[in-house]
Amino acid sequence: MENLAIVTVTYNSSAVIGRLLAALQTPEAEVILVDNGSTDNTREIAAGFANMRVIACDNIGYGRAANVGFAQVKTPYVLLLNPDVEISAATIGQMLACMEQNPAIGILGANMTGNPAAGLVDVEWIVGALMLIRREALAKVGMFDENIFLFYEETDLCRRFVQAGWRLAILQSAMAGHEAGTSTPASLKVIKIKAWHSAWSKCYYYRKHFSYLTYCRKTAIKAIHAIRRLIRGAYRRRPDQVVKNFYEILGVLAYISGMGAFRKNVGRLT
Repeated sequence: MENLAIVTVTYNSSAVIGRLLAALQTPEAEVILVDNGSTDNTREIAAGFANMRVIACDNIGYGRAANVGFAQVKTPYVLLLNPDVEISAATIGQMLACMEQNPAIGILGANMTGNPAAGLVDVEWIVGALMLIRREALAKVGMFDENIFLFYEETDLCRRFVQAGWRLAILQSAMAGHEAGTSTPASLKVIKIKAWHSAWSKCYYYRKHFSYLTYCRKTAIKAIHAIRRLIRGAYRRRPDQVVKNFYEILGVLAYISGMGAFRKNVGRLT
């Protein structure tokens, strides 16, 4: 795998990062870990593995941190992995072979649905937890949009790849696992932050890629649905749902008011 570098972004990921790095121990592929200001021992765990490069950052957001890793890559391919992904070296090798055989593919994803099958399936979007990216395409299209702190950065990137004429595909025989939401410990604070940024980023994505009228319509629908879910959560005495949807509403209002995702005290993890 000398033609591959692996990038992963961590934030208090000590519970899962060791398992991922143990699975990635091959003598050829360098692993670049960009840590977003963890306060646990994520970096110490990573430092115990061979062929590792650990880059410590402040909490700069997922896309910006991934871009820091991408900027270090010199190989033809870069594999972006969430810390909570389960994948084998054999699967990675299978995906690399597929990319070599299909030069029109800009981003290749794995089968994370648990249904083994054969062949390639063309898609318009690949989950950001596992993306094998052709670096030539990344150089031409550009990296993650650094206006986004969290969420929708991969949706935006995939859309730009498709617009630039690159093919996106899932290799169905390449099996991987992803236990979403386990790379960062759950807490009320994290629920608030994720809800705020999910809503803000969705509005940003609408405004970037759609007409103004479509953006207004989709943003209004997003806000209305969040209000309805908040009321339903209150009626059912579900404080977690009330909090989540309240912060989604705040995220929508923040974007409409012109507030950026990186302004202090608007939902950062630190």
